Amino acid sequence: MTTSEGPLLAVSVSAFAEMVSDDSPVPGGGAVAGVVAGLGAALAAMAGRFAIKSATDSAGHRVLVDRAEELRNRCCSLADADARAYTEVAAAQRIPVDDGGDSRREAMAVAKAAAVIPPSKLADAAREIAEIGLELVNSGSPHLRSDAYAASVFASAAASVAAVLVRVNARDDDIRLTQAHADAAAAVRTANQAAGAMGLSVEAVRT
Repeated sequence: MTTSEGPLLAVSVSAFAEMVSDDSPVPGGGAVAGVVAGLGAALAAMAGRFAIKSATDSAGHRVLVDRAEELRNRCCSLADADARAYTEVAAAQRIPVDDGGDSRREAMAVAKAAAVIPPSKLADAAREIAEIGLELVNSGSPHLRSDAYAASVFASAAASVAAVLVRVNARDDDIRLTQAHADAAAAVRTANQAAGAMGLSVEAVRT
């Protein structure tokens, strides 16, 4: 099964894992990070819905749920976008070097520039998911605090991966590189705050 057959999340979890584990580089870390962030957002939405049931004033939690759902959809789309982008990178790498490598270098430059876009957007989305998770750890249903915490931690991991992928493909002077690393650092700090709120050692989630 290849990503050309349709969206990644149209396949089963088992099939997606099999796609990742085969000898093709696509889907790779960026697509997996997008899925992880999307699932983190889904956990946040679930925790938010339980918070709505138990809160006296549920308006704030409704806002969090709506935003978590928007971010879930965005991250799933970015997982697919990342897989498509890295398909183009892989194709560029296969171009023959009969002309001294000029065609390959040009194609690689174009493909890598496009490959920066999904992870840079993912880092931003994942940072926000981590923040929603922390908010629900602090103000949501006590029965779903662990799920809200998981949302924050999964999002921080996805943001960290996304920042690395931006660094791999971006030019040193690309402002998205600085922003992605700032987003990742903020997401990790947020996850550490969620860990502290849960009474866990911050060392357990430090990167």
